[in-house]
Amino acid sequence: MIRSVKHTNNKGFSLAELLVVAGIGVFLVGVVMSVWFFVYRNSSAENIRTRNRVNLEIASEKIREDIRLSSATYMSGYPSGSTTYTGVSLCAATKDSNGFYTLSGGNIQWDKSIIYHLYNNTSTGNKELRKTVFSNNNSIIVNQTQREAQLASVVTNGDASSALNAANAVTEVLIPRTSTEKTKQNIDFTLTGEALGFNGYSSTTKRANVSFGSIELTPGLHEFKFSVTGKDVDSSGYKFGLDTLSIAPSGCAREPEIYNLYSDLIDTIFSSSGDSITLIGPDALWSGNFFMEYEASGVGSFLTFKLYNDVYRESNFLDAARDNAILTGDQLYMKLPDLSEGGVIVWQADEPTSASKQDYDAGSLENKSIRVILKNGNITDQGNLMRLRFDSYSTASLTIGNVFIDLKDDDSSVDPTKIKYDPSVAGELADYQTNHIQLFFTDPDTGDITSSTTIDPNDASHPRNVAYTNWAIYSMDMTKEYILTYQIIGADDNVSFWDNTTMSINSYLIDDGSSEYCDPVDPSKYVQWPSISYAADQNIYAFALVEIWKNAGSVTSRIYDTKQSDPAYNTVTWSEFVPSNSDVTVKVRESDDSSMITATNWGSISGFSSKPNSLSFLGTGRYLQFKADLVVNVNWTCKDHLTESISDTDYKTGVNTCSVCSEALVPRISVTNNYCPWIDNVTIDFPGENKVCEISSYVIQDNDYGIISLAIDGQDLKKGLEVSLSASEQILGQMYSDNITFSVEARNTGK
Repeated sequence: MIRSVKHTNNKGFSLAELLVVAGIGVFLVGVVMSVWFFVYRNSSAENIRTRNRVNLEIASEKIREDIRLSSATYMSGYPSGSTTYTGVSLCAATKDSNGFYTLSGGNIQWDKSIIYHLYNNTSTGNKELRKTVFSNNNSIIVNQTQREAQLASVVTNGDASSALNAANAVTEVLIPRTSTEKTKQNIDFTLTGEALGFNGYSSTTKRANVSFGSIELTPGLHEFKFSVTGKDVDSSGYKFGLDTLSIAPSGCAREPEIYNLYSDLIDTIFSSSGDSITLIGPDALWSGNFFMEYEASGVGSFLTFKLYNDVYRESNFLDAARDNAILTGDQLYMKLPDLSEGGVIVWQADEPTSASKQDYDAGSLENKSIRVILKNGNITDQGNLMRLRFDSYSTASLTIGNVFIDLKDDDSSVDPTKIKYDPSVAGELADYQTNHIQLFFTDPDTGDITSSTTIDPNDASHPRNVAYTNWAIYSMDMTKEYILTYQIIGADDNVSFWDNTTMSINSYLIDDGSSEYCDPVDPSKYVQWPSISYAADQNIYAFALVEIWKNAGSVTSRIYDTKQSDPAYNTVTWSEFVPSNSDVTVKVRESDDSSMITATNWGSISGFSSKPNSLSFLGTGRYLQFKADLVVNVNWTCKDHLTESISDTDYKTGVNTCSVCSEALVPRISVTNNYCPWIDNVTIDFPGENKVCEISSYVIQDNDYGIISLAIDGQDLKKGLEVSLSASEQILGQMYSDNITFSVEARNTGK
């Protein structure tokens, strides 16, 4: 039998129960969502920060490398004239297949420009860091103004679409956003220069090459103020020393010490705190043999120069080509050498004889007149003054006299002893006088001018084995041949000689007890010796050498690179010493050819003999060069009466003795001092371009030197750039930012 069960409670959950359950559920969901939101927000923030840090590191490395390989000389910032930039244009160069840069005129060929800049992208709402690269930019951008215009256009438009050389430009976003990244990103990018000073302390004296940094300079004069800001704890003073100063890009090394010596240069010492200036030297350790020391007394001491942007100045004549000019003097100037400095041996007896000097004791040569042929193959140079040397026997005396030199007849068919011109022949007197001269001696005991001299190694007062004739104004030409006539008046049976082993004839000897064959008064015997009376000889007796001196010289400067495409040359000036009867002439030329092949020939350029002079006639070639000619106009005087002044023409026609004492005349330069001109500090100025210039110096360090800084026109210099990069994003109302700051220096500045 089946039984039925009766349920007595048919009700469900009550409303209160449902509300409790729902509340618990909402609470649990809220807890879960809060945990999820917390985890999501922090996870996203960390992802963003990680991504931004990585992106900033990658971007900073690109910027760092591009600045390091660039040159501050061709760097421009945006906005122009500011001290903090939000855009920068860097020069760059293309590497060849071997990884080297192409050079032009010895410098890097900067054929590209790289611009880093910010751009507010309105289509995405992001503030972006962009990089725009221009190739072949050197053929379009030729000056700072165009470079700044190109930079401004890129910054304003975000790309190169409206800039110069747009066809050769590519722009990229350095920290790009993907399509899945929906948050807005702001990139900030700034560049500022780093100020610096220099610690001059060293326990030992030394010279250091220091870059004081970079600054934008306009053409013309600027005030360079060196100030003492402190000292090293180990230094005993505040002094500082400057050896050279340079302004790149052209980078001519300027000698500060010359501003304390010359007041007519375009650069000057402008002002100081009143401490003493000392020139330290001379010493080859320092450029130009000296450096300038400023004896600063403490912090705040200063020395200000006014320096011109830009100049080429040659104070040390580096790599200059010299022709009969010497770099001399404590202050290193280029000088025409005087007789003691510039005598050149152009003929020696051992050349035509191929023998060294010996003692000749094979019989007496006394009362012999001798003619030696100076063959053009043995004459090595030419000049305007000349003198001869005679050598005695090693232990015996020798008396030489009646010494004459003449031009040899160039007709090989005539007698070898014949001189070219005969004063007794009509029409030949003037040529004879020009090419004929008697050489005298100075008596070592009395100082008198004599026609003969005795060389005695045993003389009690003046023992000697050699004797020089006095200098004479006589032009020797290495393409011609000459006849030297002299007489052995006394020889103690022995003379020096050069024994010719080649057997070629060098001398002709004739008995001449009455001196008739060495006396031009009788041309019939002097001009050509009778062939039956003389003996040809392969040897050379007593006559050792010919020395010449040139009355003119020159110095041609190195080819200087102004680093400008079209420099406008202003003036040329120089320092000089120009005694009476001398001249200094300066010529200047320019070219766009680094080897000056296309430059005007020096012979076609008119020189300047006064200073300063305008160079407005010059073209605008990038390369520059000067040539200085130094000349002494020689004449005759009396060693005891220097007011006597006889031209060489008058001397050769018979006015050859002093009108006061009747003594034979001598070249003025042989009896006076400081008769040769010199030149120094040749300076050519031209307006520098308005651009960033690197200022460097060779400075001196010592144990009593201080710390110095350099300001130009009241502005501190900057060395390198401080670069700041930051990236920021907002997530769920929270702003997250990351920043990288680094310093970098353009290592190829001035190259």
